[in-house]
Amino acid sequence: SAAVVLAIVLSGALGALDRAVMSWQLPGYATGLAYFFLISLLFTLASLPAALYLQFVIEQRFGGNKMTPGLFLIDTVKNLAVSAVLIAPVLLALFWFVDRTGPV
Repeated sequence: SAAVVLAIVLSGALGALDRAVMSWQLPGYATGLAYFFLISLLFTLASLPAALYLQFVIEQRFGGNKMTPGLFLIDTVKNLAVSAVLIAPVLLALFWFVDRTGPV
């Protein structure tokens, strides 16, 4: 997964994503939230093959897998949703703090 993260960072994909989000002209801190959540989604998708292999190959080999592919998908979506709900207020507070402290 570290190689995937390095490839994403070095490929310029984050800059392209930044330009795309900025073009949406979202109000206030929504641009920062959208950028953060799209990056989270990108990294979740990048780590999906490893997660699938771990769940359905490794755990199956040792008899520990009780999950279906549909349940795996639902669990992944729920994980993203709960993360968004819990992280959004923290990000908003961070954006507000950085905005209020001014330039260094």
